Amino acid sequence: MEEMPQICLGTNLHSVNLEHLKTKFKEAIHLGYHHIDSAEAYGNMSIMPEVIQYGIEIYGREKFWVTWKYNNINETTIRDNIDRLDCDYFDLVLLHFPNSIKSNKANMDVLIKLKKEGLIKNIGVSNYENPADLIELNEYLETKGCCIYANQIQARPIDSGANVIKGRPNSEYNILLNVCRDHNIRLMLFSPYSALRNRMLNNNINSEDAEIIDEILNNPDFGKKVISYYTREYLVGTGNVLINGVSNGASCMQNYNTIQSILNGTSTNQNKINNANIFKKITKLKLSKM
Repeated sequence: MEEMPQICLGTNLHSVNLEHLKTKFKEAIHLGYHHIDSAEAYGNMSIMPEVIQYGIEIYGREKFWVTWKYNNINETTIRDNIDRLDCDYFDLVLLHFPNSIKSNKANMDVLIKLKKEGLIKNIGVSNYENPADLIELNEYLETKGCCIYANQIQARPIDSGANVIKGRPNSEYNILLNVCRDHNIRLMLFSPYSALRNRMLNNNINSEDAEIIDEILNNPDFGKKVISYYTREYLVGTGNVLINGVSNGASCMQNYNTIQSILNGTSTNQNKINNANIFKKITKLKLSKM
């Protein structure tokens, strides 16, 4: 079985014209992206068959990884989507958001059935940030001869405190990282810098934090430094994944090249130092009210 490609193309852009978006996706695939992440909730199914077929034509099915997410796992819907996308199978299907443990286990039973039929290669979860629940669900899957392959969560700096990302006040984030590592659950990180750019800005921060945030966001190399940080801290030497969007073609190319150079070991030591410095500032943020 192919390993999951660590550089992933995200497709969650609701407000963009779909035809324009289709062109952007195909440009990114041509650039080198051969892992695509989409979801039932993204509302882009009308363009995805052509996008995925374009990827398969370039890389072949075995080399083009398709991740798909569902809010509710429905066997008929998954079968229909595979037929419509003409992709033979999904490399990875994620439960988009956690529900009750009972409901999550029932959803997993459906995915296990489809996995046994070869329609799904791997099973995972998304936005699953409660370590105890993650362990319980993984143990349930193990009784069925399966396991959680990946957990897709919002990116945030390591050791940055509980509430760096507004709306996700998980005080057990570092425990979650350890649980995923110990159980060989790969992390798929989304919103690597838009999360910081958009969610750090609010009216409930002190003046010291505001100055640090202003310095970070006004750094001309903000995007590249953030991508470099996440690649070094989360991806190198792991099976973890960083998801990038296509809202800006230049940054899409820059992100791909930045991640690839680090994973290939061609990035310079000076870049390592510069990229670490910007996040030393982020990890100092108090942000207790975020």
